[in-house]
Amino acid sequence: MQILVLGAGALMAQPAIQHLVSLDQVSRLVLADLDSSRLPKVTASNQTNIEYLAIDVTQADALLAAMEDIDLVVNTTGPYYLLAPLIVKTAIDARCHYVDICDDWEPTIELLGLDEHAKANNVLVLLGAGASPGITNLLARQAADQLDTVQRIYTGWSIASDSETAVKEVREVAKAKQTPAALVHWMQQISGEIQIWADGAQRTERPLQRYDLQYPGLGQLVGWSLGHPEAITLPQYYPSLKESVNLMFDGGGFIGLLRCLAWSMNNKLVSARSSAKVIRGLAKAINSFMDEEHQVLSVGETNASRPLLFALAEGVHQGQASSIAISLQPRSGLGMAQLTGQPLALFCEWILLEKISRVGVVAPEALNLDRVFFARLAQRLGGTLDGAEPIFKQTATQISHPFFKPSTYS
Repeated sequence: MQILVLGAGALMAQPAIQHLVSLDQVSRLVLADLDSSRLPKVTASNQTNIEYLAIDVTQADALLAAMEDIDLVVNTTGPYYLLAPLIVKTAIDARCHYVDICDDWEPTIELLGLDEHAKANNVLVLLGAGASPGITNLLARQAADQLDTVQRIYTGWSIASDSETAVKEVREVAKAKQTPAALVHWMQQISGEIQIWADGAQRTERPLQRYDLQYPGLGQLVGWSLGHPEAITLPQYYPSLKESVNLMFDGGGFIGLLRCLAWSMNNKLVSARSSAKVIRGLAKAINSFMDEEHQVLSVGETNASRPLLFALAEGVHQGQASSIAISLQPRSGLGMAQLTGQPLALFCEWILLEKISRVGVVAPEALNLDRVFFARLAQRLGGTLDGAEPIFKQTATQISHPFFKPSTYS
């Protein structure tokens, strides 16, 4: 099969590229980026033909030409609100399957509207196949499907769940050649207005609202809202939902800086890109003084209990109010690039192996994925599904069985 990777110079794309070149099913791999000097030089372990392409993805004719004879388009270009609509429409017209790591809620709404067009062309468009969205959606479905009725789903992540993860994230940002697009996206999603699901309908609110959660096994945790696709897609698959919000946990006082930046952006004093540069500057300053023992970035015992990524579902089980939380546990070297790129790599493989038979525009929670997928995902993230310290941890009230209830994905 023939694969086109757009934004192939991006950090998030590297795990997927390294995995794709190892697959016997891939006969041709086209690595494309606006700046061809950013493209990674990779060596295939099989007979895969690797090509390099400089492309401006805002040019429809160039996109269509690049997609000729392509079976799967992997898109890691950003910002998605600006670039994704044209790329997705072109992929559907070219009858190419498509997968991305879109974490913008606004284009997610627009792209979901292309569902009938994708179905008519027998094309799968998989949105948000990374960390959040991506892993969070899968954990949300696992949690929600164990309840008889699901009423609320919260997804999200911790700014720093432990010292080692914090160090990894700071160094990735500090060493980037330019301000990462992910930082600009983050600033956009904490400013202006966002859509959440509240009172059984889409609602608009200012981001960085406080949510007090009762997290099974950890007690009360404070989450802060931000704009994300999970709050858009999960209610489509769970019509009984009363509330769905994407949240971030902060145990180190970082939320104060974010609220100051959000206020400045909302009052037109700074742009999202300028705010992202502030965060990058802070990361560079911390990285300059950080020693090998990581003492500068010790986030403390109170933050270590917060999940790296999580989904929390609340509802009813066997007539009783119940809640289920499933989290991804930190692992050495597991920064955001790996957290996002490894799920993307596995979704690409599953599409190539035709283990995903759906067509249309879907989010990860729409897919019927078996235990093998989750075991492979755990492995790619540096852990296991079972054993003494599984990478996915489930805690619950009123429900005793472990993570991954086999009957869920029969």
